[in-house]
Order: sequence, then structure tokens, then C-alpha cells
Amino acid sequence: MGITRMKKIQIGALREDLPQISKILQELGVIEVTGFTESESGQDAFFKTTADFSNQISEADRRLAEIARALGFLEQIAPVKPNIIEQFSGIKTYVTPKEREQLLAKESRVIELLAELQRCETEISQIQSERAKVTALFETFNLWKDLDLSWEALQGNSTIQIILASVSQPSTEAKAVIESLEVPYYLEVVSENQNGTQFLLSFEREHYHEFQQVLSKINANIVHLPDYGSSVQAKLDELQKELARLDAYEQNVREQVRALNAERPLLQVFYDHNLSEKIRLETLQQLVYSQRCFVMTGWVPAEQLLRVENTLKRNNIRYILEEVEPQPDEEIPTVLRNKKWATPFEYLVHSYSLPQYKEIDPTPIIAPFFFIFFGIAMGDAGYGLVLALICAGLLIKLKMGPMGRRISWMFLISGFGAVIFGLITGSIFSLENINFKLFNPLENPILLLIIALGLGVIQLFLGLFISAYATVREGRWIDALCNQGTLIFFLAMAILVMIKDAVGLSLYSNTLMYLLLIAAASMVLANVRGKKGILGFIGGILGGFYNIYGTIGFFSDILSYSRLMALGLSGGVMGGIMNQLAWMLVEGIPIVGWLLGATVFLFGHCLNLALSLLGAYVHSSRLQYLEFFGKFFEGGGKPFTPLENKQKYTFVINEREA
Repeated sequence: MGITRMKKIQIGALREDLPQISKILQELGVIEVTGFTESESGQDAFFKTTADFSNQISEADRRLAEIARALGFLEQIAPVKPNIIEQFSGIKTYVTPKEREQLLAKESRVIELLAELQRCETEISQIQSERAKVTALFETFNLWKDLDLSWEALQGNSTIQIILASVSQPSTEAKAVIESLEVPYYLEVVSENQNGTQFLLSFEREHYHEFQQVLSKINANIVHLPDYGSSVQAKLDELQKELARLDAYEQNVREQVRALNAERPLLQVFYDHNLSEKIRLETLQQLVYSQRCFVMTGWVPAEQLLRVENTLKRNNIRYILEEVEPQPDEEIPTVLRNKKWATPFEYLVHSYSLPQYKEIDPTPIIAPFFFIFFGIAMGDAGYGLVLALICAGLLIKLKMGPMGRRISWMFLISGFGAVIFGLITGSIFSLENINFKLFNPLENPILLLIIALGLGVIQLFLGLFISAYATVREGRWIDALCNQGTLIFFLAMAILVMIKDAVGLSLYSNTLMYLLLIAAASMVLANVRGKKGILGFIGGILGGFYNIYGTIGFFSDILSYSRLMALGLSGGVMGGIMNQLAWMLVEGIPIVGWLLGATVFLFGHCLNLALSLLGAYVHSSRLQYLEFFGKFFEGGGKPFTPLENKQKYTFVINEREA
């Protein structure tokens, strides 16, 4: 168990079988197709023909854009409201393989559906554009609703000029400026508000230029209303009817779209189908070709190789498959494979970094530690049981992908860690008078601190042993002995010297001190190994002393595990406070106090559960990532990305799940 053994293979076949072979491999989803290296592609001049799939890829992109636009329009008109889980995981449409095949057979309906949705989108766009024009016109006329002249009368006659004007200042100021002309005129204020004044001005045409100059002084805007017929109010009524008609028209079109929303799964299935098709075509561009044949190369998990061969044979494919040696500098993809009990904790490794192909998979090592740390940090059997039940409900009721199921299983298992530790400490929702317990952390926090630090010592030493094992596995026995071996020896002696009185070794204090000095000397001498010349020798000695000084970091890492004690105590104290507040309400307020107390109890413990869950997860993960992984783990592995069907909107489930 650990990291799956990978094999690099090459498959050769006739070009006429390429579509079928590539679709079969995509359905299997177990081969990562890679491009040929320069040395590989140059080995055989026979395979020099290229294949251009750019037109087909462009067509797939066009279809994807068209369907995505239609789905976006549907979401705009008939949005799907996600539940609390879907807000984090995203909304998926669940279909069985049979339902998926039935939907994919309706390609003609997809074309019709896209045309209908495009028509509706165009109509709504036109309606909204027309509404904007009518609304702007309505707002313009609404300023002049008290104007009692018809549009024909507003044009004046051969001697009289009538204009409509708008100014930003009050009407009194505008009148004062206009009166300075000392020529006959008639001014009527039609409307006035904080935004300005609208007025009608009538005068003899021969004075037009004089009035024009005066109006420019007060920055008046001359308003030209379009033909409104007999009255402005009649025009406003007409515009209101038009707005109502447009609203009804748009509502009707929206109802048509909502009716089409029932066929959203059809569009989603076709989107994912075209997305997979595009990925397949892009993959085919990495192959090498001759006039009649092609060759693909890639990685496959060793246990899946026979499955690939059997599937190709079952479909009567003519092919040649051979294993090839990878190039010396070629990066091999990493696939984690662990036993069932450890698989959920692969999420922790994925969240940090995948191990390199030849590295040790830390999943089965961190799984028991995370289980214990999470249990101590949450520290309450009631909280752990509630968390486990929630995760069990999610696993039963919700259809999730592999990673979602791993996370749920990880928290379900870790919840039982909290149940176990809560029973050990007698903590069940922080209730008092729990008799079955081994010790009480609030009364004896030092014991909890010793447990936390002891677990830290065990895990960190384990990290050093794993580092030594990895070095030995590479064939560097001497390096493992001189580097990790001397470091482990020194740290062990240093810890024994510090705790000798507590563990009853005070009689051997001199022996332990001598052993510590020997360990320190071995670290210095190990660092001198391989150094040449007097300067190299001196530098090696100084470097050895610096390595001894650097062990301070190991002890600071041990102290980091004290956070487990702090988290366990804080959750218990907070829960106890909530219990006391609830009981005070019950005792202090008759009848209603029970309701208030129950509310405080439920709300307080829900809040404390959420905070405990967050703290337990974050800090238990941190101890793995920073303290433990720092001792041996490099990471930076290449993820395994096989040719497979991609689902953005849909999730394929089996008949039983449906």
C-alpha cells in the first residue's frame, strides 16, 4: 500500500480505429496520455505525419459556448437555490448511465431548445431596450405633466414664440434675470423641485435672440418635446399602458423560459459531453502518426493494465501494447492507494502536496495521529457523536464525488476519536457529575499537557526514523547513520537527561550525561565526514556544533503540541459556561426559564461545536504539515490526470444510488 506502481506504455493501432480506441480509454479513465519526448519521437522516422484537430476543437468550443450561454440564461431567469451543502460543493445534476445515454440521444431537441432559448433571450433583450426608451420618455414628459397646452398650440404662430426651458436654480432667480430685458413676455412655472425648475416662456418672435442670450446666462436648457397630441397627461397615460404591455410581454416570455427550464439536465449532459469530447480531441494532438497508424504513450496504474488490454480485446480492437522504460528525467505521476481505514485521510495529503513517486506516502502514518489529535482537541464525547451522525447522514443522503466522501468519512472517523477521549475524561456536552472517567483535564491539566507533549515526541521521532528509512532505501546507509542516526541518538539522550527525575532515572544521571556528550561528539564527527583540508575540517566541526544548536527547533516543535491541551480545555470550559448560563435561566425564571435555558443550551453548544470542530481540524492538520512533515516529507508530486470524462454540471450515479 501507499503509492501505486505506475507503468509507462505505448499503444499502436490503425488510424481508422482511433476514434473508438480514444473513446474506450476515456470511458475507462485510467490512462494519462503524455506527449512524446524529443528522443522518443525522433526514434522512428516512420511516424512523422501530424494530425490537425483544430477545426473539431473549435467546433466543440463553439458548442460549449452556445450551451453555456443558454444555461447562464436559464440560471438568470430560473435560478436553482443551493442547499447548505451545495453552497460549498456546488450544484450537480445526478443522472444514471442509462439516463445519460437517453439524453444524449436527443441531439435534435438540443438544437431546438438552444434556438428557443436564444429567441427568448433576444426578445427579453429587445423588451428591456424598448422599456428603457419608454421609461426615459415617461420621465421626460412627467416633468411637464401640468402643462395644459396641446403640442400644436405649443408651436406658437407667426408672431408668438413659445419655448419650454429647464434651469437648475429656483424660479425666482430665473424670473429676475428674464425681467431685465424689459420686453413683453409670459412665463409660467410648470414644475419646480430641489433638482430645478421647468417653465414655459412666451414672447414675440422678433425678440427671440434677446431671450436666447438671457437664457444662456442662466444656463437654461431648451426642451423640445416630441409630438404628444392633445395633452401631456394623455401622453403619460399612453406611455404607462405601453410599460404595462411590455411588462406583461416580458413576463410571458419568462414563463416560456421557466417551462423550458425542465429540460436543463439535457443541456447540462450535452455540455459535459462536449467538454469531454474537446478534452479527447486535445489529447489526440499529442499522439504521433503515420499515414495509416498512430502511437500513443502514457502512464497507467499497474493493476489497471490488464483491464485496459481486456477492454480493447473485448471490443475487437487491433492494437499493439508494450511497456516502455521512462526517461531518466521524466516525472512519474503519483496515485495514492491505501487500505479502507486510511483512504479518507488521503484528503489531508492532497490538501498539502502529493508525495513524489519514489517518496513514502504519509497517509497511513498521519491517519492514527490525526484521529488522536482531533479527539483530544475536540475533547467531548457529545460533540464527537453529533459530528459522526452528521457525517453519516451526509454520506447516506447526499451523492458526493470521491473527495467529498473521503472528507465526510474522515470527520466521521475523527468524531469517534472525540467520543473516545470524551469518555476517558468524562466530558459529554461538558455536563457535571459524570462518574465514568479516568481523569478530569480541568482538575489535572498537567497530565493532559504531558500526554500532548508525549504524543509530539513520538510523532517527531517517527518522522526522523522515516527520514532515515528513506535514506537507507536509496542505498545510503552511511548517510542515514551519520545524519539521522546521530541526531536521533542526541535528541533521545537530551530528553532523557531532562526527564530523568520524573521517570526514575536520577541514579543514572552521570551515565546519561556521558551518553549525551558522546551523542554530541558523534554529531560533530559525522559532520566532518567527507571534508577535505584543514579549512574543511574546521568548517565541519563548526557545522556540527551548529547542528547541535539547531536541535532547539526540535524541542520548539514538541512544544507546539501543547496546543492540543489548550484546545481541549477551552472547549470544555466554554461548554461548561453555556451549561451554567442555561441552568441559571431555568432556576431564575419560572416556566419560561426552561424554554430560554434550552435555547441558550442548544445555541451555545452548537456554537462551541462549530468552534471546536474548526480548531480541532486546523490545528491537528497544522501539526502534520509543519511539525511532522518537516522531518521527512518533500512533496511536490505530479498528480495523475487520466483521459476521462469531465463533468461540470452532472454527476453520474449508479441505479442503486438513484
